[in-house]
Amino acid sequence: MIARGRGLSSYRNPRDAANAALRGQALPAEFAAEAARAYSTFAGYAGRYEVDEANSVIRHHVWSGIDPRMVDGVQERLYKIVDDDTLILEIRPYMVDGVEHGDTLVWRRIKSMSRPHLHADEQVLGKD
Repeated sequence: MIARGRGLSSYRNPRDAANAALRGQALPAEFAAEAARAYSTFAGYAGRYEVDEANSVIRHHVWSGIDPRMVDGVQERLYKIVDDDTLILEIRPYMVDGVEHGDTLVWRRIKSMSRPHLHADEQVLGKD
């Protein structure tokens, strides 16, 4: 059975308008190395997905992503549902310069957004 997701997950940076004004301008040197590190260690994309239960594969049909080479492509992830609160996604092993690589992402459901650990005299940001 293949289930197709009807939901679309996406993220829009609230600073997009400000960033648009800066496009085409050189990044200040003190931020260039930090930006390069962030880009090299982060992957993000959005789009529809389908679940192939017979092969334990989720296919993400990418509409938008931090890496433009991913757009209009399909990202496959092996999945394992550990329990009601844990999902593991794995990239099939791949080779880079003769070295095998693989990545694993573990999603855990947050059971409650309450904050029982706060003391009576503490405040949650954004609340009076």
